Amino acid sequence: MQGKKRAKRAKRPRAKTKHDFNAADFVNSVWGVMQKQAEENKTLRMLHARLEPEWNGVVEKIHEMLAAKGNEETTKRVEQICEYGSKAVRPLIDVLLKVTKQK
Repeated sequence: MQGKKRAKRAKRPRAKTKHDFNAADFVNSVWGVMQKQAEENKTLRMLHARLEPEWNGVVEKIHEMLAAKGNEETTKRVEQICEYGSKAVRPLIDVLLKVTKQK
C-alpha cells in the first residue's frame, strides 16, 4: 500500500439547513433566556428593561417633560412618552422612585 496514493475526495459544499445558527438566532436565544429569567426572578425585570433600546429614549423624554416650561411643551412630551406604550412604564417608575428618594 505504500506505493499507492489515495484519491482525494471532492469537497462537497456544506449543505445548508434550516437550523444554521446566525447572529439573529443568537439574539433571539439570549432574549428568550432573559425572558425566562425575568419570569422566574421578578427582580431581574427592571434590569432587563434597562437593556431594551427604548429605555434611554423614554428616560430622556421624561426629563424633558419635567424640565418643560408651559403646558404645551409638557403635553407634547407626555404624548411622546405615551407613544412608547407599555415600554414606558418601567422607566417612568424608575424616574419616579429616584425623584422621591432624593427628597
